[in-house]
Amino acid sequence: MKIAIVSLQYGKSVTGGGGVHVEEIADRLDGMGLDVTVLSIHTTKTVAHERRSGSIRVKRFMVEEGIEHPYVGSKDE
Repeated sequence: MKIAIVSLQYGKSVTGGGGVHVEEIADRLDGMGLDVTVLSIHTTKTVAHERRSGSIRVKRFMVEEGIEHPYVGSKDE
């Protein structure tokens, strides 16, 4: 079975955050034999390319050049 997870963050970051939990969920689903794709953003400080580990595939998309973390700006930007 194929599973898609959409998350603002994936993996460990300086502040920890929800990305740690998303990575754990993806690892558990992978351990159950499922094909997992995680769609997540990246900033200038994160990896800009696709990563694959086991059946976990991480596809990252750039939000905006120069943003160092996803919480820069106001809700109107």
